Amino acid sequence: MQVMAPMLKGRWSIGTLRVPYREAMSHRRVAMTLIEVLLVVVIMAILASLIIPHFVESTDEAKISVAVSNLNEMRKQIELFKVQHGGMPPAAGLLELTQTTTYRGQTYSPYLTVLPENTLSGSSAVKTPSGTVIVVGDVTPSPGGGWIYSAKTGEIRVDHPEHWEK
Repeated sequence: MQVMAPMLKGRWSIGTLRVPYREAMSHRRVAMTLIEVLLVVVIMAILASLIIPHFVESTDEAKISVAVSNLNEMRKQIELFKVQHGGMPPAAGLLELTQTTTYRGQTYSPYLTVLPENTLSGSSAVKTPSGTVIVVGDVTPSPGGGWIYSAKTGEIRVDHPEHWEK
């Protein structure tokens, strides 16, 4: 790039060519060079590589939060069922929570319209543990299942290897 010399009687000197000031200023570049475009693309790629992992982490945190919220809602409905049915928890499979039930002549409307999904695995299936208490051996290996429910105790947990203790 050449440097403009000082003004000589209303003219600018560019190298050995003398051009009037207005004409020299009107020949500005309008487009970007290929190097400039590539530089912008590289900078945008670097910024994207820094930002995208944060969105992925927040998505995982949201799935965990929704799964725990669904779990807590099911626990509340199981407790309400137990209160209204003489301390007896719903049968295995939890279908009683989604149906009209009757206990001692009293009819109760469904506690849930559908069993909520375990957002960590995408399943709403209900698994029964091998014993009375839910243990780690009852958990479905990754990516997990829906829920683990003990009809004997009314205990329910997330069927996921990393979050089953919630």
